[in-house]
Amino acid sequence: MIGQHYYTRCGAEAGCRGFDGFQTRAKSRSITEEIDKAIELYVASYVWPRSLDRLEAKTRDLTPEEFKRTPESVHFYPIGGNRWGLTRARQHPRQSERGGNYFAHTLVLPLRALGAVDFNPFLILRSGVFRDSEGDAGKELPELSIGHIVGGSEAHSPSREVAGAAEVFRALVVKPGDRRSVVLLAASWEENAAIIENALLLLPPEYRASVAFSTYEPNPARLLGATERKPASHLVIGTIPRTEGGRFDFRDDQYKSFYLVNLPEDRTSKAVPACPEYAALAEEVLKGDGERAAELADVQRRIEQLGLTKSPEMWDKAMVPGPVPVRKEVKPPPRWAVLLPLAAALVLVVGGAAYRFGNRPVRELERQLASARKEIAQLRQAPAASTVGPQFARQLREALLIVGIKPRVEDGVVLVEFQDGLFSGRTDLTARGGALLAEVRKKLMPLQGQLLVDVEGHTDSRPVRTGAPWSDNYMLGFLRARVAEETLRAGDGLRRAEFRCSSVGPNRPVLGSQPADSLNRTVVLRLRQTR
Repeated sequence: MIGQHYYTRCGAEAGCRGFDGFQTRAKSRSITEEIDKAIELYVASYVWPRSLDRLEAKTRDLTPEEFKRTPESVHFYPIGGNRWGLTRARQHPRQSERGGNYFAHTLVLPLRALGAVDFNPFLILRSGVFRDSEGDAGKELPELSIGHIVGGSEAHSPSREVAGAAEVFRALVVKPGDRRSVVLLAASWEENAAIIENALLLLPPEYRASVAFSTYEPNPARLLGATERKPASHLVIGTIPRTEGGRFDFRDDQYKSFYLVNLPEDRTSKAVPACPEYAALAEEVLKGDGERAAELADVQRRIEQLGLTKSPEMWDKAMVPGPVPVRKEVKPPPRWAVLLPLAAALVLVVGGAAYRFGNRPVRELERQLASARKEIAQLRQAPAASTVGPQFARQLREALLIVGIKPRVEDGVVLVEFQDGLFSGRTDLTARGGALLAEVRKKLMPLQGQLLVDVEGHTDSRPVRTGAPWSDNYMLGFLRARVAEETLRAGDGLRRAEFRCSSVGPNRPVLGSQPADSLNRTVVLRLRQTR
């Protein structure tokens, strides 16, 4: 699940810290004290540019036009335990007779949630999930599902209309020994954000999860070194000029200590990509070459399929067309296959014994050989070993005999299908779908320590509409599988069970005779025993 955190200026009774002033205003239950402290580093400072001093001092509520002029500060940073913080801070539209109040809304995201948006945090910012103020919220905020961060997101592609993206990109793909923090200075905070997003989109999706960034930070020194938690390997900080209150000097020696991209002065530190061929392709894409953009997407997929995501120095290997190795599951041989060579060896022993010792020992050895052959024949005829023990399978099936659910054992796996479509046309569960998954969660709770749950997402055969946040029905099916997983894990749910998500898109409709029917907007669960 996705935790939420509000930070603003409020009174002692309204805030979580019990004093008057800036503090945590509200948070989800999953936000521990440790996470709260990690978030506070990014939310505890919001400084206006000098050109907006008049608005900062204003003690009346901001007009919509004034609010649009206020800088939007976005921070993306690791929190630990494969969780990331995504914070958006902005001037509070209501000043309550005191100027300078701002509001920061943070989401705490597991990596699987980032995977649902191709590891592009900017898609989440455009999803409409972030709020401009706390409204009438109490001190406890609800947890969100993956469906909340993908709904309404629009796709985005790298574009040359934003200068500086190529320079930031190069600094993110240097050799490990050459890595340094990146400080970016553009004409505005909006340009900082656009440059950072364009640079991220040139990277393979999973690699983007190693890049922490801030789009607007007047004092970069405050955050340099703050992202030592894994998995962040890179840090990009967008700042503002000193004339606007920026506190970074851009001295000559700093061009060697950091990778500086100083667009107003047209000066940049030199960064040498570890993958020159991949970098050349990526920069062609920035020039607006649509055909090269498709090629880049193919190369990014190959990089991930070859397991090279974390090693930019190896990315050029994915530029050469050729078959991508497929990892196949290696199954242990059946017992009868192991006994075959033993039986052959026994034949040799029989022959040698007959030659050396005469007929009496041969009869005993022949008896043993006949016994071995019989066991082999029995094993050949026996069914394959089940991945779920018979008693455990019966226990699972009986637990899931619920109205609206069809459980059955198939090839040693407990297959769970739903009689109703679980989802709307998007990634939102219907009321009935949510209730059915909640009932499954309840029934599986006593067995969760022994469960491996494969969640297979399905869609109907209708084509994805133009402008949808998912590229095709396979991605839509995968997102539905993720939402189902989140629902099964929700609250005190199946947190000790192992989950794997996949998608068949429209390929295997549950209602095979009617592939366009809404009943195919569902998931199928396959339950296995882990021990």
